[in-house]
Amino acid sequence: MAQLDEILSKDEPVSIGYDIDQILKLPEDESSPYPHASTVIGRRQNPNTNQCEYLIKNSWGNECPKKSKIECINGNLWVPEGLLKKSLSEVSFMIKK
Repeated sequence: MAQLDEILSKDEPVSIGYDIDQILKLPEDESSPYPHASTVIGRRQNPNTNQCEYLIKNSWGNECPKKSKIECINGNLWVPEGLLKKSLSEVSFMIKK
């Protein structure tokens, strides 16, 4: 997570592989049995929960999952740090030279 924070602090996007089911917690009939990939494009401190949250830009466009409890704006998800950390399988980024 420290490396993810470091890259984001440079205003660079980070690609992640993660378990989308753990984040969205959708009913079994709507869940995906496959790993998912997205881009983390920002982070913030949530004033209501006092937790760091990461903004995940998803590939499904501007639609938000209807039954998820995760805050979603125009298809982008604000995911709490602990939940993202638990579901992560891969972090990829490029370094500018």
